[in-house]
Amino acid sequence: MNFNRIENLSFWGEDRHFCIRAAALGISMYVDTHLPAYHIYRDSDLEGAMEFLDRTDMGEGSEASRPKLTLNMVMKNESERYLRKVLEEIRDYIDEAVIIDDGSTDNSAEVCLEVLKGIPVRIIRNDISKFSNEFELRKMQWTETVK
Repeated sequence: MNFNRIENLSFWGEDRHFCIRAAALGISMYVDTHLPAYHIYRDSDLEGAMEFLDRTDMGEGSEASRPKLTLNMVMKNESERYLRKVLEEIRDYIDEAVIIDDGSTDNSAEVCLEVLKGIPVRIIRNDISKFSNEFELRKMQWTETVK
């Protein structure tokens, strides 16, 4: 399976192409909808994030005043690229982070811990990259985030 665009399909978004491929292969897909989700594709989507949080407020006296936002990310050898900048830009929006370090040989994990200091961060380290089996990697990503 992959997320690449299907050339003769006019729907936008890699997840739509992925879902169509899954349906064509007879793979059932399920979405956990017990809490609302807000998918952020680009910077312009951040504008609606606060409105979304206001609309999903769980009310006074509830265990949580708003849904928790978890950063879920897979990385490999990103410390000298955009990792620091990306984490600095999103740290004010997230409540926690679950990061799969997929076989990095640099200090990517340490950069995450440094930039996200004060935010709960769980880093799962793969000694050997699982990217060649993206299905297993994404399954791992989901399982670790749900934990």
